[in-house]
This record gives sequence, structure tokens and C-alpha cells, in this order.
Amino acid sequence: MCPRGEIGRHKGLKILALLGVPVRVWPRAPVKKMNKILIISDKNDKSLKIKKIIFKLLNKKKIERSNVTIVIGGDGFMLQTLKKNKNSKKSFYGVNSGNYGFLMNKFSKKLILKNLSKAKIVNISPLEMSVKTKKNNKKKYCNQ
Repeated sequence: MCPRGEIGRHKGLKILALLGVPVRVWPRAPVKKMNKILIISDKNDKSLKIKKIIFKLLNKKKIERSNVTIVIGGDGFMLQTLKKNKNSKKSFYGVNSGNYGFLMNKFSKKLILKNLSKAKIVNISPLEMSVKTKKNNKKKYCNQ
């Protein structure tokens, strides 16, 4: 199980994993193995404020850069970003600036660099659903 404060800590994803559903929360990757950080944020004030704080922290600290993309926003913004980059080999680390943050990590100015460097890779796959209609027609839906 994932430590509190990381992507994938939520019961819903744990339950899916226990049921054998492939789960990939775009991945949490160690900072040490990579070379460049990109920060993408939603356009609301809270997201922009968090982006500015993280940017300052990354510039102050002498840390090894990683090719992880930090996504700041709500779950919808994270899903939108993942969908746009679905064929990318990049790793994504979500920072919540929305209301609930089911997919995202809680923001902490003191712990963001530590959490980022200790993050673990977890994979999820798009959801797929098979439906049988009243007329016995079978339909398959996939969230891609």
C-alpha cells in the first residue's frame, strides 16, 4: 500500500487493484533517475500560486532534475493532461489544488521535494466496460 500523501493512496484504487484491475496512477518516479522537470498547472489562482511556490523551491534546491511532469490542479485537470499525453513515456506527479483530490497528492510546501523524490511508479490502465442491453446487444466502452 502507498504511504499517505501519494497518488494511489485512496481506497477506490486499492479496491480496483485487489480485484485484479490493472491500476496505473501516472507514475510516481524517483527524481534521481531522470533529468528534467516540467510544471503544468490549471489556470485558477490556487494552482498558479502552488506552481510559483514549487518553481521557487526547485530553483533554490540543488536537486537532480527529473523528466517527471508535475501536474497542479484537480482530478479533472490531471485526467485531461494524461489523456493529452497518453502516448508519452513521461512520468506524472499530481499536486491537488481542487476540492477532493482523489488522484492527486496533497500539497505541502515543506514536504513537496521529499515526496517527489520518494514517489514510486504505479501504473493504471484506462477503464473498460462491457454492457449488455435489454435487446441483448453487447457494447464495449473504453475511457481513452
